[in-house]
Amino acid sequence: MKVTKFVFIAFGIVVLGAVVHAQDTRPLFERALEQLKNEQYVAATDSFRQILAIAPDDPGANYDLGFCYYMQKQYERAIPALRNAIKSKPDLVEAYIYLGNSLDYLKRYDEAVAAYDRATELAPNNADAFYELGITHARQKNDSAAISAYEKCIKIDPNHADALYSLGLTYLRSKRMDDAMPLFDRAIKAGNVTGEAHYQLGRLYVEKKRYRDAVPVLVEAVRFRPGHFGSHFQLGVAYDGTDRYPEAVDAFNKAILIDPADASARLNLGNAYFDERKYTEAVPHYKDAIKLSPKWKLAHNYLGDAYRANSQFELAMASYNETLAIDAKDADAIYGVGYVYIKQSKFALARQQKAKLDLLDPSMAAKLQTKIDAGMTPQ
Repeated sequence: MKVTKFVFIAFGIVVLGAVVHAQDTRPLFERALEQLKNEQYVAATDSFRQILAIAPDDPGANYDLGFCYYMQKQYERAIPALRNAIKSKPDLVEAYIYLGNSLDYLKRYDEAVAAYDRATELAPNNADAFYELGITHARQKNDSAAISAYEKCIKIDPNHADALYSLGLTYLRSKRMDDAMPLFDRAIKAGNVTGEAHYQLGRLYVEKKRYRDAVPVLVEAVRFRPGHFGSHFQLGVAYDGTDRYPEAVDAFNKAILIDPADASARLNLGNAYFDERKYTEAVPHYKDAIKLSPKWKLAHNYLGDAYRANSQFELAMASYNETLAIDAKDADAIYGVGYVYIKQSKFALARQQKAKLDLLDPSMAAKLQTKIDAGMTPQ
């Protein structure tokens, strides 16, 4: 996320340039300033080009011309204008930052790093220069350098929301979840209102099964980004984890509306019904997940569980056997088959499944043996 907030500094630079060429360019500068204030970048571009035809070395006009090109995403044109500004005013920190940004967008990363490095040398307390440097290092997958740059930014500005968020993402890539979580929380408190930090923090809470902590954060993520699949999906998981099943169903249905082809949302929608013991309602959603992902063993097993819980034993057996056709050593399906045999009072066949589990998963074998013993005990 590149910054675009140096335009107001540019106004001061332009005014300085206007003094030098007051007789020739003051009306043009005034018009250009008004156009910039109104974000009329195409018109402002023409005005600054007229100014530079009269005063080609004016650093303010060159800088603002580069800024106008930058805001129009014409990075190739922004670069020479920004370089001209730097040539006339070598200590123009903002020009180095926007030069770095333009080079970054063109994937000229080494040149971008050099521009940011120069900006940090000129202004070692400029937090945004370190933030932009971190972004480019991150794009290069140079996470250690990115972390160092973000940390310097945050040391200068502890409430730099974008840097806090970006450092959190970099920690996530480095598998440092426990370090990432407080950074997303700090980014939110510092004013990150895009919903991205809320989503990442909520997702991590869900991963750690801290569902009650996840719910309010993900509610905010959805509020900021109502069209974001992941926020609705994770909110559904969090609701399910706190036994708020109707709300989980609603969240998963919203996720499905955003991405109808996502099998996980269908499966989790089925789980929300299953966890509420609405097994009949769960079945069609597990079937939908299987249609979208026919070889997904988990979906076949969950469908079998729903049928078994509904005492539809032949259908349950068929579902587990679908899994075993994909993977003959799937312990969950073998357990499911054994459990169906217990429900049918076919204990000898259940013991055969237990014997298979002895070799594959002794803990599940012990669990099935407990079910066998319970099933054989007179009530």
